[in-house]
Amino acid sequence: MSVPISDAARKLYNDAIVWDMVWPWEPWCGNDFDKMARFHTAGFTALSATIAGDNHNISEAVQRVATVRNTLIATENVLLCESVADVKSAKA
Repeated sequence: MSVPISDAARKLYNDAIVWDMVWPWEPWCGNDFDKMARFHTAGFTALSATIAGDNHNISEAVQRVATVRNTLIATENVLLCESVADVKSAKA
């Protein structure tokens, strides 16, 4: 399903970096790597994942960061952005 939009709105959206800044990566509630394709289909350029929170100790947090990082690096058509230049190249 698509919603009709004006040419000006389409240009703005196509030119913009669309970025979800606080996507909670939490597999137990369904927010896992399989959801990333939906963001791509919707036109997102980047996701900033919240990987651990107050309910995780330091060991769990480090393990979760390593898991997410390794999975992203190994996933085709995904760029682990470490700089503004990386985000801009993801948009290109």
